[in-house]
Amino acid sequence: MPYEFDLRFVSAESRPVPADPLTSEPPPPRTSEPPPPRTALLVSYNGETNMAVEQPCRFRGTNVSHCYERYACKCQDSADNTYRCIREMSAGLDRIVCRFSQPEFWEVYDLSADPDQLNNTAPSLSDAERDRWRRRLEAAERCSGAACRHI
Repeated sequence: MPYEFDLRFVSAESRPVPADPLTSEPPPPRTSEPPPPRTALLVSYNGETNMAVEQPCRFRGTNVSHCYERYACKCQDSADNTYRCIREMSAGLDRIVCRFSQPEFWEVYDLSADPDQLNNTAPSLSDAERDRWRRRLEAAERCSGAACRHI
């Protein structure tokens, strides 16, 4: 069961919350201004392969997972469901750009105009734009810590 919090009773005068719930130490005081809010973030998923494929479903190959005869060998996941996306959010911009890797396939959605992601505008990307997004996605995968604030 997840934790539920009732924030109606939280106030500025409340005692500091421990930085580590296993100790009673309060968090260290903030020494500088907080960083600006992120305007982009990486969303990624690695499709599962060759897991829980029942014998009668082996004809599906090794790029799939969780295939069961009782479901007519329909599989829950596959390697070609591996993707990396960058979600951009700022004043006047709310979009997501995704690259599926096997085979390469792109999806681009303007979430302000198309919140249900029904109109994939990726076909209108130029080769130069695809290269720029590919490099940005690769950099986002490799970054760590504060460097990821500017993906």
